[in-house]
Amino acid sequence: MNDKETSRIYYLDILRILATIAVIGIHVSAQGWYSEPIERYTWSIFSAWDAAVRWAVPGFVMISGALFLTRKIDMKRVYSHNIRHMVCAFVFWSLMYAIYFGRSDVKTFIGTFIRGYNHMWYVLFVIGLYMSLPVLNAIAKDETALKTFLKLWVAFTVLTPFVTDFLPYMSGTIKGNFLMQSVISVLGNIRVEMVLGYFGFFLLGYYLHTHELTERQENLIMLGGVIGFFYTYTMTVWVSRWRGGPQDFFYNSFSWNVCLETMAFFVWAKKTQWTEKRAKLIRFLSVHSFGVYLIHYMIMMMLNQLFNINTRVINAFVSVPLIMVLTYGISLAIIVGIRKIPKVGKWIV
Repeated sequence: MNDKETSRIYYLDILRILATIAVIGIHVSAQGWYSEPIERYTWSIFSAWDAAVRWAVPGFVMISGALFLTRKIDMKRVYSHNIRHMVCAFVFWSLMYAIYFGRSDVKTFIGTFIRGYNHMWYVLFVIGLYMSLPVLNAIAKDETALKTFLKLWVAFTVLTPFVTDFLPYMSGTIKGNFLMQSVISVLGNIRVEMVLGYFGFFLLGYYLHTHELTERQENLIMLGGVIGFFYTYTMTVWVSRWRGGPQDFFYNSFSWNVCLETMAFFVWAKKTQWTEKRAKLIRFLSVHSFGVYLIHYMIMMMLNQLFNINTRVINAFVSVPLIMVLTYGISLAIIVGIRKIPKVGKWIV
């Protein structure tokens, strides 16, 4: 291994690869999740797959926090390299998706190109994240500020919505309950805007990466992840059948169950004693993960529309992982080719 390879953080590379595959899993399982009758056993399988991979996007953010906040931040380079990379990738792939999905309708073409298609929101989010690095770095380097931020984030991003959103969602009687309405109003108005959103995952990734947990703490977090998965799955199935249609309320990235899933994957990857026999392969797959993320949705749609390869061709228990792997493999092959384009390739994937 050369110096560049040894300087990489092996478990974060593995996590990035797994998160990329998990994102594909979200979109693959959604093929049948929204269209399959919820009474059927097949729909519950789609729900199980979906519940198992909801940690993907928060996982990406935590990986970024672990990487960016542990090194000296040069904002000149961030703008000239990182943000420039995101802008180039967004423009190029928004154009590609606009051509593919909006080629027969001018309004769809323009809208897709300007806003980006579906998963492209994440690229815009990352641009804003990079712009905020000096503030986030200052918080990360102050232990008191870091812990305070994370506590407030858990309180107002993860736990408060359980009262303000979950209870009204589950019970129509709250509308007539003056006391509960008052509590929801108070909690809704005490909005500490600074700690809302994905920035908490960014700082959480840094915290878990740089702080050693006891074995008991690690085991509790991983147990919490298992509980989070089963809660996500069972509540989604139960509430969907209760309400008579697919309900994705419990898939929210900031729900306590998805947060625990995300933390569990991160802690599991960190504590695992990985052998680095496949270090070059892991680095190769990790380096191409962003490009795979960008193109995978188009590949998945092409497989479905052009070749009728989708999750309904065989049992969903098998079809979902098979199409995930197929989509990942084709996307990877194309991205490897694109990266070899002189001068341009590295900026658009």
